[in-house]
Formats: sequence, C-alpha cells, structure tokens
Amino acid sequence: MEQRTLLESKRGAGLSFEVHEYKTLTGSSMLGAEALYYARQAGVTLKQLAIRLEGGKALLQPGALQYMHGGVEMKVTGGGGGVGGFLSRAVSSAATGESAYKPEYAGRGVVWCEPTFKHLLISDLQGDDLLIDDGVFAACESSIKVGRHVNKNVGAAVLGGEGLVQSKLSGAGLFVLESPVPMSEVDVLRLSNDTLTVDGDLVMAYSASLDFRIEKSTKGILSSARSGEGLVHVFRGSGEVWVTPTLGLHRAFEPVVVGATK
Repeated sequence: MEQRTLLESKRGAGLSFEVHEYKTLTGSSMLGAEALYYARQAGVTLKQLAIRLEGGKALLQPGALQYMHGGVEMKVTGGGGGVGGFLSRAVSSAATGESAYKPEYAGRGVVWCEPTFKHLLISDLQGDDLLIDDGVFAACESSIKVGRHVNKNVGAAVLGGEGLVQSKLSGAGLFVLESPVPMSEVDVLRLSNDTLTVDGDLVMAYSASLDFRIEKSTKGILSSARSGEGLVHVFRGSGEVWVTPTLGLHRAFEPVVVGATK
C-alpha cells in the first residue's frame, strides 16, 4: 500500500518536480515511536522530492539521490575545465560548504531523493540571479546554472576583506529549496529602489541585483540577541528578499527534536 501522498507538483520543460508526504511512520523502538507520535501531533511529516523526467534534465545536490526508476542517465557537471578551474571550484565549495559539482539526471523515468523532515519549496526563476542561503539548494532544471557569488562588501565589513561566498542560481526554470520553514512562513518582499534592514540572519534568498551589506546598528534600537554583536543585514535597491520571521523559533526547537529521536 502506498504510504506517500502527493502534496505539490510543478511542471517544467520535459519534467515535473513533485513533493510527496508520508502521513504516518511506524517506529522500530519505544523511543522512536514516542518521537514519531509527538511529531504527528505537531504536524511534522516526512517529505520526499520526486523528479519525473519526460525527456528533460535536472540537477541535484550531491548525495540527494535515493533511487531512480526507468531510463535515467546520470553525469556529473561542474563547469569550467583545467587545474585552475578545478581549484577555483574547490575553494568556492569549501567556503560555502556545498559541492561545486552537481549530478545531472536526464532521460525518461523518476528520480527519488532522500526523505527529509524539512520543507521542500518549489519556485520559478525568471531570468534573474538569486543568491541562496548555504545548504538550502535541493534541485533545479538544467536550464538554471548553479554557481558562486562573492560579496566583497560583506567581507570588508565583517570577514576581514575575504568576502562572503554564496550559492547563486542564474537563468530561467524551476528550482527546489530544502527549507527549515514552510513557504507559508516566508515573506517574499519586493523592493523598488528601497532599503530593507533585517535584525539577524533571517534571509534565505535574495536577488543578486540588490546591494547587500552587514552593518552595525548605530541607533541601538534593534535587538542584538540574534546577531550577537548588534549587526543588521541591510539590502538596498530593487529586487526580491525571502525573509523567514519564524526561523529563530524553528532553530530553538531543532535540538529538542534531534535529542528526542536519538
């Protein structure tokens, strides 16, 4: 009997991204059963991303594959060539904590990814460049380039001039993020020659067209509890910012959930 139910599906060029949900799970120990019971009571469910290929191509985060069914071929893409290109990608991936190489899946069949208790957000990129938080990339259409962006402004103010390296999505097509919060708890703010100030690290993604800096709060109005040093994240210009107001609460609960499942 199929335990998964389809939550969401979005169709791209020759493929579909599907988010499936396990409504119930059965624990194999008393402690595991107790943790799963409270997870069900709180509405926490296991999700799984499926990519249904119909001649299209998709990129995945390395290690995300669980199994694939049908005529699907996999190759590793990284872009660039030569020893210099390899070293450049290696340094970038070390700085972000993500691999510079993304497996590409093509053909006709279904690719199933590793299940997660986090939320899988399917969105559409329309020719813009989007900078995303470290570790949230899950998958995208091959029409989207997954690269790196070095923000020198942040480096000069906070990192001693080295620059902040972030993952960058460029092009057009569907992409999937693995988020600690659901899309219903994400405020997608659209700035038009405007300024947005966020107290702490609560931004999951933002347009590369925006001028992003980490600055000290000079007026002393904003709380320093989240940043630890009275630092605020400031975005100026025109573009999109994905703010996660409830992220702090989810992070506070995470150790409790992890401890209960051990």
